[in-house]
Order: sequence, then structure tokens, then C-alpha cells
Amino acid sequence: MISGIEGELVATSVDSVDISINGLTINVVVPSSTVEVIGNIGDKVKLHTTFIHKEDSMVLYGFKDSEFKIAFEALINVNGVGPRLAIAILSQMAPDALAEAVVKGDSGLFKGISGVGPKTASRIVLELTGKLNFASISTVSHGYTDEVFEALEALGYSSIEISHMVSKLPKDQTLSTEEKIRICLESATFD
Repeated sequence: MISGIEGELVATSVDSVDISINGLTINVVVPSSTVEVIGNIGDKVKLHTTFIHKEDSMVLYGFKDSEFKIAFEALINVNGVGPRLAIAILSQMAPDALAEAVVKGDSGLFKGISGVGPKTASRIVLELTGKLNFASISTVSHGYTDEVFEALEALGYSSIEISHMVSKLPKDQTLSTEEKIRICLESATFD
């Protein structure tokens, strides 16, 4: 699994970026919101990634932070939502707005997103209810840095499992990264 990529930004388009790593240039599909903030050509950049291999294609999807990656992986597990539609949704809706729509049961927030009709919007809200909530996806706002996410991901946990573990962490800002990881691992063994 390719969970991240770091290298020199060599090109951007509306929905993808090219990143050069030691002479190898990799195309990464990203939400347009990521293209807008990723940086300038020549800058060193880092993206969280999800690699999807199908019989006719291999695509690397990239995100500016773990929140976008968690939201993407949750969306592609919804019946009828593929990776391209998930990218389109995240191009127009931040992960916290997605989580808020799910928590409130408000499928109307998806109006205007190309490819998302009323049935798909309702299905997203229904299937993500209980799996994606505002508290768990807004990990950074609770002081849970990408270090915790990356450590748990390196141990083989999926983004959704990590989101679930992090949602159970106390909101104690004084905990070290190691303590947060230990608590997450302990909560995983009891689920």
C-alpha cells in the first residue's frame, strides 16, 4: 500500500499533480481544493495517498491531510460512489462539512455537486451515519496530529479504523503522541 508521497511538485492540472521522486514522476489525482493550496512548481510537497488498483487501471489519489483521506476512503465505501465521484465531492466540500452533513442527516448539502443526485446524496448520509462523525474526522482540532494517524497507518490500520480509534481519545491536550498511540491501540484490542 502506498500511504504517502513526498517529492518535488513538477506540474499541476485541475484535478491532478505530478510529483518527482528521485527521477520518477508520479501522477496523483487530487481534489481541486488540494491543487489550490499545494504550492508552487519546484516546491517540496507531501500528500497522504490511497492507491486503487482495478483490472484496467492503477490510480494514486492524494490528499493534503489525513482528514481528506479518511473522508475519501469512507465515501468510496458507499454503494454507488466511486473514486472519481468521491474526489468531486471533496473538491467542493471539506471533510468537516461532509461529516456535519452526515451527523445532521442533511443530504441537501450535496446539491450542486456534479454526479450527486438526491438518491446518491441520501445514500451517502445513510451509509456514513455512525461511521463518520464530526469529532472523529476533525482530529487535528482536538490536538491529534498526523503523527498519530501515520503511526497507526504504518501498523496496518485503515483510515476508517484509525478514525474510529481516534474518536475515543480523551480531549486531553497534554498527552504525548506516544500516549495517544498507546490509547488507540488499547481501544482497538477491546473493540
